[in-house]
Amino acid sequence: MTGRIGDNVLLVKTDTSGNVIWAKKFSGFSTSAEGISLRVLGDGIFIGGNSDNDLLTIKTNNSGMVPSCDSFVTDVSLNTTNLSLLVSTVAYASVPLTLSLPTSLSLSVSTSSINTSTVCLDATRPYVVLTDPANGATGVAPNTSITVEFSEPIDTNTVDTTSIRIFATSGSRTFTKFCTSDSVCVLTPTSSFNYRDTVRVYFDTLITDLAGNRLIPDSIYFVIRDTTIDTTRPRIVLTHPDSGSIYVPLSANIGVWFSKPIIDTTVNASSVSITGWDGSSFRTYSFNRTCPMSNFCVLDPILNFRPNEEITVRFDSTIRDNL
Repeated sequence: MTGRIGDNVLLVKTDTSGNVIWAKKFSGFSTSAEGISLRVLGDGIFIGGNSDNDLLTIKTNNSGMVPSCDSFVTDVSLNTTNLSLLVSTVAYASVPLTLSLPTSLSLSVSTSSINTSTVCLDATRPYVVLTDPANGATGVAPNTSITVEFSEPIDTNTVDTTSIRIFATSGSRTFTKFCTSDSVCVLTPTSSFNYRDTVRVYFDTLITDLAGNRLIPDSIYFVIRDTTIDTTRPRIVLTHPDSGSIYVPLSANIGVWFSKPIIDTTVNASSVSITGWDGSSFRTYSFNRTCPMSNFCVLDPILNFRPNEEITVRFDSTIRDNL
């Protein structure tokens, strides 16, 4: 039989005398859900129900498990006595379904007769997508920070000096952490590296995503530059939107890639100006600045642009590199 327990779908198997063999609770829905009818077909059990007025279908195996999404199936402790109370309130006896049911082992939500989506609790392990400095980078500044981007939102509380370890030729480093989002964190070593250090960073499985899945372990290395003085001035290599772009959204922000790591605090209202001309008046735009990587900054205007406005962004020489 199927029904509802709390805000979750309930599935119960009994023997012919009504004794509970097993009971399963299906959770992970964004709204309350309940099973209304079920049918046993071959090697599977189909549950039909609803979740906030959306059609809900679940297919399990004969043990009440969903192999592709087992993490949202939980055993429920029921006996014949408390089951009888559930039956009188929320549980439904088995009745044939007239729905067109999915063949995949998944939890599906249908919001109309033609639109369907599949949902289940995340069972995919996160991994490191990219870092700055990149793996194998050379000529890195001694005072560099380390930016790491993960493949999905993570529990940022699990990012610490236990789950990430930094070793250099000159010795290990501790760091402070600042996460610009739930998938991007910046690690700032508490002391600079030495010239010509080889630095290795290890990412441990103690880092987890929001569903508790452990990180696929990874490591990178990079090499700190020697004492040669860098005289190359930074320059802008790419912007988004590109110079000359048209049909830019009024709410667009501006991404800027530099040729080398910069001191992000030098990217400010004094070194960057954003102005617009809509054919009748000029406007100067204030903006917020974030730099998720040492060579990449995002300028987010506080006001939306005006329709048919020509936008000019100027960068001056007070923007400095960090070498």
